[in-house]
Amino acid sequence: MAKRYELSDEDWTMVADLFIEIHGWARLRLMLDVVLWVVFSRSR
Repeated sequence: MAKRYELSDEDWTMVADLFIEIHGWARLRLMLDVVLWVVFSRSR
């Protein structure tokens, strides 16, 4: 189970094409997880 700030595999499959088309594979899922972590951790 994904943590609150991590994308589940299902969520990632829905948005992966958007990121891969623009930037290639360079650790995009990790980058997006970090962005979500910052957003959720600052919103408390």
